[in-house]
Amino acid sequence: MNQTEQQVLVVGVSSSALFDLHKEQRIFKRKGQHAYDAYQDKYVDEPLKPSRAFKFVTALLSLNKYLKKNKIEVVVFPRTVSSLLRALTRALGNTT
Repeated sequence: MNQTEQQVLVVGVSSSALFDLHKEQRIFKRKGQHAYDAYQDKYVDEPLKPSRAFKFVTALLSLNKYLKKNKIEVVVFPRTVSSLLRALTRALGNTT
């Protein structure tokens, strides 16, 4: 495999840019990690609402279909790890 075939564009995006997490962030700031985790556990099956970067990331990833190769990858960085990862995994699974 030559160097050109190995090149992949990796884009990092925060979870709060990808999804509307204002309510979750307020809970975390006002009530702390335990309340935040409880909220995430309670609503883990509810889809996250898209935020400002969602359409851009979706369009960017759709280029992989056009290229017929996975040349573009997106890494999502959550502010807090905990239960949000389950919600993000489900939300991202619904878009691919």
